[in-house]
Amino acid sequence: MKTKARALAGVVIVLIVIGGMTGPASAQKIVHQTTAGHGVKWLDWLEEMAAIFTKKTGIEVEVIQTDSGTYGDSLLVAIAGGMPPDVGDLLVVQAGPFVEQRLVEDLRPYFDRDKLDPSNWPAIAIQGNTTPDGRLWCMPAEMTITVTYYNGDMFSEAGLANPKELGDAWNWDTLLTSARRLTIDRTGEGRPAQYGVASLSDSIWRTMAYQAGGKFFDRSIFPTKSLFNTPPVLQATLFRRTFSQEGLIGGGWPFEGRSAIGFSGSGHIHRYQNVVFEWNVAIMPAGPKNRATSVNANGFQILANSQSKEEAWQWIRFLTAEPDSQISLVKHTGRVPAYLPVMRRYGRLPVDMKPAENWMAFIEMGTSPDVHGPDMISDPEISKIITRMIKQVWDGTAAPESVLESLDQVINGMLK
Repeated sequence: MKTKARALAGVVIVLIVIGGMTGPASAQKIVHQTTAGHGVKWLDWLEEMAAIFTKKTGIEVEVIQTDSGTYGDSLLVAIAGGMPPDVGDLLVVQAGPFVEQRLVEDLRPYFDRDKLDPSNWPAIAIQGNTTPDGRLWCMPAEMTITVTYYNGDMFSEAGLANPKELGDAWNWDTLLTSARRLTIDRTGEGRPAQYGVASLSDSIWRTMAYQAGGKFFDRSIFPTKSLFNTPPVLQATLFRRTFSQEGLIGGGWPFEGRSAIGFSGSGHIHRYQNVVFEWNVAIMPAGPKNRATSVNANGFQILANSQSKEEAWQWIRFLTAEPDSQISLVKHTGRVPAYLPVMRRYGRLPVDMKPAENWMAFIEMGTSPDVHGPDMISDPEISKIITRMIKQVWDGTAAPESVLESLDQVINGMLK
């Protein structure tokens, strides 16, 4: 592992040196490289905004899109080749090495210079994109806020109150009770025709740890210590395991019609536009300590080797701190905007798709004091090890206590 880390460091150093040789670029044109992972409607939004921005400022914006699977690598290649884009769309799961090795600009000086008011964004939108040493590596544009999606018809047919109707009583107990009642094997062959819960990913398991009053690491961005071998994480793991043990998970996402409950962000709303059942969203179920949820404030970065940083900042600020730009984001994508003055009107804005009837659930969860951001870990092997080892618990081939103890030891060794 040390050899691999040294090799990675060497590659990054070479990239920095080569990238530093970049010649001057035209101050009146910038390149924004976006990822296809955001979807075609995101690209449509950027291109529409680019035309407006050029007309307003005289600065041309070329938007190029890269496949999500190769996005990070393509940025590194562009830096190494001396032709980096000016603006990027790195997600947290990709950004660790870029932020750690300072391949993206610190936006804090620009933010402070322009006297932008941090209260115009939910606290997690700024904090979740700030490194332990205070660098603002990403300017938030939209909030991926995890909420409960549910099939209302399935709840009605089972004679159950749905998550919205339960309100504050939507918690771990009612989640498990509902999942049991809504998992139905109509043939008796052990293959349910309908499942209570679509999926409980590792990120939802992590949220459950927060709901139990714990967390996986000492801090979300560049953690220094594992907290896997702690009582709250064990409590969350035992609860999550119950759903696997009882066969309550499956059927695809709720919009596919064979599961009653799912947990995801506003990016899924477009998938419910043509379903033939009643659907809605609700707040997250409360755990023993709180009603935590995961919030990922996606946005934009300036590449450190950009030769047009001031123009790039103007473009980023236009996308993220201008109400009209944020309203256009909602219209095109249906996603929750990060800019609070627009975010609070989210469900009342004109959109190209029908929003969730209970859209305020996104706002309530996104502005909750119990929210947490995703983990930014520079070594991708850590996430792979967590997924591989915890799968033994979900499969029933290893005890939670022993796996969490092993995870704690392995990951603390890697973090050191």
